[in-house]
Amino acid sequence: MSNSRNFKLKILTAFVIALGFIGISTASESTDQNATGPASTVPVKVALIDGRKFTDYELSGQSRQRSLKTIEKELNELFTKLSKEFLKDGESLEIDVTNMDLPGYIHYAVGSASQDIRIVRSLSHFRVYFNYRLKSADGKILNEGEHKLKEFLDLNSGIRQRTLRNRGNVSDYESPLREWFEETFTG
Repeated sequence: MSNSRNFKLKILTAFVIALGFIGISTASESTDQNATGPASTVPVKVALIDGRKFTDYELSGQSRQRSLKTIEKELNELFTKLSKEFLKDGESLEIDVTNMDLPGYIHYAVGSASQDIRIVRSLSHFRVYFNYRLKSADGKILNEGEHKLKEFLDLNSGIRQRTLRNRGNVSDYESPLREWFEETFTG
């Protein structure tokens, strides 16, 4: 019995050691990649200013507080993605979102499970208002202003049909924000 236990212990130890090597290897690879990767890391800071007063920010199946955290995270990811494409190395962008209205509306307590769902009709408006500050590496403000993005979502467009597969809560904002980035930060 002790030989069987010793054998199992040796196998388990070897397995844990192997996992440790894989973890160490993966961690060092990601560190090396960050150290020698492209220098196009543009710091972006997105803040929701008084988010509870936004026109429409609630997400299906999430509390209001969790909805705000999710939206802030997704907006940060979206602005970071676009900043990497349009801003120069060393520049940073601060975004203060002052109002948001997601496409559609929440229909509360639907079905036997009383779930909240977001209803988006074929033509729905959405908007986001924000103040922005573009800063140089030394902290000097290069550009600042206010932007009020207001768009209509057309569910029948071919572009919209393609984006439904990989959709996040703020994916509808990407195309108009890309246009804004291009107009504001290039040229």
